Amino acid sequence: MAALLKAVGRAWMFIIKQWQSHHFILHAAQKVNEEVQLAMQSMKTASAEGKGLALLHKVWDIDSMYPSMPKQDMTTALSTILDEVVAQARLRVTHVTVPNSKSLPIRWGKQYGEYDKNNSITVPLKEMMGVTRFSLEHCVTKVRGQRILRQCMGIPMGDSLSPALAVGTCAWFERKWVETIPEEHRWRVKGIRYMDDVLMIINDEGWGGAEKVFEEFTTAGGCYPEPLSLSEDSGETYLECVLHNKGGEFLLQHWNKNGGSETKQRFYNGTHAHSYSEEKHKAGAIIGTMVRMVRNSSNEELLQFSLKEKRRELKFLKYSEQFIGKMVKVMEGKFPEYEWE
Repeated sequence: MAALLKAVGRAWMFIIKQWQSHHFILHAAQKVNEEVQLAMQSMKTASAEGKGLALLHKVWDIDSMYPSMPKQDMTTALSTILDEVVAQARLRVTHVTVPNSKSLPIRWGKQYGEYDKNNSITVPLKEMMGVTRFSLEHCVTKVRGQRILRQCMGIPMGDSLSPALAVGTCAWFERKWVETIPEEHRWRVKGIRYMDDVLMIINDEGWGGAEKVFEEFTTAGGCYPEPLSLSEDSGETYLECVLHNKGGEFLLQHWNKNGGSETKQRFYNGTHAHSYSEEKHKAGAIIGTMVRMVRNSSNEELLQFSLKEKRRELKFLKYSEQFIGKMVKVMEGKFPEYEWE
């Protein structure tokens, strides 16, 4: 049963990714800068008479998403998404095949070739909602080896279907809310959501309706159902990025949480050069961080600033210039279009 629930959960995420609609879903946190820059280009193209941009933005957390999401809305949302994806793609298949190995992609249709019965699970589309309803009604937890508790409200905690239920249902609400904006102004509004973190950017040039849109979005029951609520953040950061709203352009920079730490790391203790970790693990962590810096930086100037901050932090952690230089050489090979010295 656990294998089937896991397969259905992955199948739902496969289907949700193909839903072409007005939702805010960000499928990968490392793509936030890419999504924002695409939105800016789209806004510039759509801007009437080339008047440019007057950008406003806000950032929120969705509070109580998991414990408060209405069950009926979850089943309605996923059922609607499934029907629309099948209709949009004009699919005639009746199954989704989910491989056990993540090296193979999920695919429409039944098993064949590499997708044999020993290495994959084929899920009938007509059974997707049945398995989902079962998951919603049979989320149980054993307490101290004696009591069995059944979760009666919200998204099942720790269930394989939970990410799809959260992502898909919020997207369904977002589509309904976007459709309340006058059609001629929808191009002005860009929403991005990664699980329960929401960023909204609005081009208010020649309009004056941005504050009303923000208000209607955050009003209880305005976008998300009333048991859920939105708490506003400072708007300075989103996910791993620092936000630079210059009015006419919107730039992102990698958020180095320990930036400027000369004597003490404020947020966490990074792996020290003298720790017992293997050198390859230390190198992998540093290279991974530098790759995120590239992805999260809108231009080279912001990337260079973040790299200087990271160099200072690495020196504080007693990494030698020689070791840092090796990491830089690796990055030169990965991203030769940038300066790394």
